[in-house]
Amino acid sequence: MSQSMRVCVIGAGPAGMSTLYHFAKLPKMQEVVCYEKQDTWGGLWNFTWRTGVDQYGEPCHSGMYKRLLTNGPKECLEFTDYTFNEHFGKDIGTSFPRREVVLDFMAGRWTNKAGRDLKRLIKFSTVVRSVVYTEKTESFTVIVNDLKTGTISSEQFTHVVIAGGIFNQPNAPAFPGIECFDGRVVHSHDFKDGLEFKNQDVLLIGSSFSAEDIALHIMSSGGKSVIVSWQTNAPNHNWPNGITEKCSVRNFKGQTVQFTDGSSAAVDSIILCTGYKALFPFLEGRLRIEEKTSFYQSQLYKGSLFIPLAQSKLFFIGAQEQLFTVTLIDCIAAWTARFIMGLLPNEPKTTKEMQNYGDYWHGRAKQLKSIPEIAAFQASLIENLAGDTKYGMEYVQAVSLFVEWDKDRKAAIAHFREHKFASFLSK
Repeated sequence: MSQSMRVCVIGAGPAGMSTLYHFAKLPKMQEVVCYEKQDTWGGLWNFTWRTGVDQYGEPCHSGMYKRLLTNGPKECLEFTDYTFNEHFGKDIGTSFPRREVVLDFMAGRWTNKAGRDLKRLIKFSTVVRSVVYTEKTESFTVIVNDLKTGTISSEQFTHVVIAGGIFNQPNAPAFPGIECFDGRVVHSHDFKDGLEFKNQDVLLIGSSFSAEDIALHIMSSGGKSVIVSWQTNAPNHNWPNGITEKCSVRNFKGQTVQFTDGSSAAVDSIILCTGYKALFPFLEGRLRIEEKTSFYQSQLYKGSLFIPLAQSKLFFIGAQEQLFTVTLIDCIAAWTARFIMGLLPNEPKTTKEMQNYGDYWHGRAKQLKSIPEIAAFQASLIENLAGDTKYGMEYVQAVSLFVEWDKDRKAAIAHFREHKFASFLSK
């Protein structure tokens, strides 16, 4: 590989850190620079009391809230080379730890297992303003802003890895009459504490994992009632008293919400649990993936390489909706680092071959309808990546845990965290 190779990684959350980690583990490492707009690593796993904009006037990245517990088993978050038991030196007694416990665990891997000081590769409090590709030089011009000093500078890179994730640009659809709603309207990204909704009747629009968890948080914090309005399919959960499910919202009149089945209810606040957009405004238009999130973006080869840029120099890590989360991200990062360094046999493929690959996986993803199907699909993707890299095949064992976890949720959504799972990686 050319000694002039220079790799830019944007974001130091789980995706960016896995990318740095796998570069660091390779026998030879080219120059890698990571830009992170927060003051520390960890991405969305960091909690902030701020909403809207941060101390620098930048959009707040993290949507974490107080007392957040993982909604999936921690045994599905462990790495092949680093487990919770290894990090804490003991069994921590639960499969659903708090946010800060998971962050501490991941930081332990980045600190103790990489073989080099990964923080030396990161420029913190630095936001990327623009990424432009020039065919003539086959390089990217990356304009960055040091938020502490205000300095703006331009850097040249041969490769760019977008690792900021897809959970920081809220999707906030409009509903007729919502602009005249007499109560509070927020996106789940800005939800911080269920106590804010004490003694209130609250409407959640959307029935995602975040909606489930926020509904439970509000009721356990003294909320009066919660309505979970589903948009496509009813969750049909066995909810505790005070939480009910309703069909789609038709419109709002004052503080009254009208549903598509003709029923209505008066509510004090609305929380939009309507997901996110895969939006990367700092990229020039031709370098962007589709804004609508999915379990596989057709524009990506191996879930990473941006196919429309024929030179195979732009990558996205963590651009999919996820069930496996950090482990799938870890496998994609392992593939990406090896691809950039020219360590994968029979790569790169032709543009046609890569697009056929992207279309195949995107087509499969569009058929997914249940947790077991999503788990099996992402396990197949992990197997495909591991076949190239010889890394991460162990992660597919998590499928049985996801299936059992899904059964627990359906049986009693308020009590599924009482189940203690066994690690398939800890000795």
